[in-house]
Amino acid sequence: MRTNSVQDAWNGFLSTVAERSTSTASLLEKRGRLLSLDEGTATVQLRGLTDADRDQLFDTRSRKRLEEALATALGRRLRLELQDTSRAKAGAEDDFTQRVATRFGARIEE
Repeated sequence: MRTNSVQDAWNGFLSTVAERSTSTASLLEKRGRLLSLDEGTATVQLRGLTDADRDQLFDTRSRKRLEEALATALGRRLRLELQDTSRAKAGAEDDFTQRVATRFGARIEE
């Protein structure tokens, strides 16, 4: 399926994954979203993952299967970047955010 729509690409990807693993497709549907799609990379943002979820998605074989499903769904090979935001710190706790706020004399509001 060739598409320029991120939502269409995401739906096609989920359908293709579901043909191979309904549990993985369900996890991606509940915890992920296709953040961006460019010529070489598809970026999926994930949130609220457990350690078991991470094991399921970030395992080398799983990632390869996911990239194969993506290629099947989109009709072209892309690198799949999985961004796990589950462990991201809140703004006030994030070192980078604190440095930027300090540099510009700003206050962090959650």
